[in-house]
Amino acid sequence: MKNNIIKIVILCTIAYFLCDVQAYISMYEYKDIQLPAFIGSYWVGVAGISLAAIICPLLVPLYFPLFHLLFKRLNAKYKSILLSVMFMLYCFFINYYIFTERVAAWSTFTIAEEFYNTLLHSYITIPIATMAFYFLSRKLLIFNFSARIDL
Repeated sequence: MKNNIIKIVILCTIAYFLCDVQAYISMYEYKDIQLPAFIGSYWVGVAGISLAAIICPLLVPLYFPLFHLLFKRLNAKYKSILLSVMFMLYCFFINYYIFTERVAAWSTFTIAEEFYNTLLHSYITIPIATMAFYFLSRKLLIFNFSARIDL
């Protein structure tokens, strides 16, 4: 049990860091757009939305019964693929949120234009972050902490 908790914490930390960095880089063009004072700087906004959006979805396959049954039977490769797809979707959601918050709120965009512009800004950073997440999560899911350290 401790082994799984350690893996969940490390996996969420990796996901948060990678998602945060990719969102910061891909949407950097819009950092100077003024927002209401309560949102703060560009970095604070990106870090906040990344934290809110990444923690819960990564815990879903580990704790909800339907996903837990499926997730339990998969080997590390397929678990990593499932988590990476979820990671990729949430990175896109975060970039979409930043774009709509900073750009689309000041202009008239259709939903298709919002998705297109978000995809245009993140077609490089999301695949790179997803590949890094996949390889790190695969290594982490294979690694056995209880055999390495006494807890």
